[in-house]
Amino acid sequence: MIAKALLVGDNADIRSVLRRMLECAGDEVLEAADGLETLTRLSETVDRLVTDINMPNMDGVELILKVKKRNPDIAIIAMSGAGLVGGALNTWSAGKIGADEVLEKLFDYAEMIDTAKQLIAQS
Repeated sequence: MIAKALLVGDNADIRSVLRRMLECAGDEVLEAADGLETLTRLSETVDRLVTDINMPNMDGVELILKVKKRNPDIAIIAMSGAGLVGGALNTWSAGKIGADEVLEKLFDYAEMIDTAKQLIAQS
């Protein structure tokens, strides 16, 4: 099954790499530079949201809360760097805000693809 993913992050280079990862796994990928742009893109049907946490205009935590309120069935993968939520955004914290999984940067290709496929298989 081809999944449609919305990839969110303010760093265009990182988005480009992640886009290629997801496309190699067979996903159709849309992109947004921040949380505000994401909310306008959600008029399109997407199976999963892959979002950075630390972004300008609207951070990933606020974005996840808003997205889950609008679309509780969407699968969400949050990407966290060190220094967030007591050192890292762990799975427990992510569950509290609505993310299904958290990948701590720097994750590898296999980890991203396996996580994405597991979430789609669960839906």
